[in-house]
Amino acid sequence: MITFAQPADIKARWPAAPANDDQLEVLLADAALWLVSMFPQIPDAPNQRLAGVLQIVSCAMVKRSLLAADHDHLESLQQSAGVFSQSQSFRNAEGNFYITGQERAMIEGALGTAGGMATVEAEGW
Repeated sequence: MITFAQPADIKARWPAAPANDDQLEVLLADAALWLVSMFPQIPDAPNQRLAGVLQIVSCAMVKRSLLAADHDHLESLQQSAGVFSQSQSFRNAEGNFYITGQERAMIEGALGTAGGMATVEAEGW
């Protein structure tokens, strides 16, 4: 299975990462498959720049997924006493993989597709 990062890469970036390398390997493989599915133009053997970007993004995706389980999926919680008010905001409740806009821009830049041109076939009027 293809991966863009190793458990040691996550641990170097996140000292509080789980010690279970098997879990990290599975999540990194899932992240790689997710990235290749979202960006089918990623080559089988990416150049050094693209490989570095994919490593950073894979580690960030796995970290976000693992953090979601530790925080009861809450992003914010507000409570009031007078007139009884309560508000909760949930974030990534299932620990799904996602990329940020900045990460998308990094991948597209490394792929050479950022701000690039696209071919569109014009049919009929």
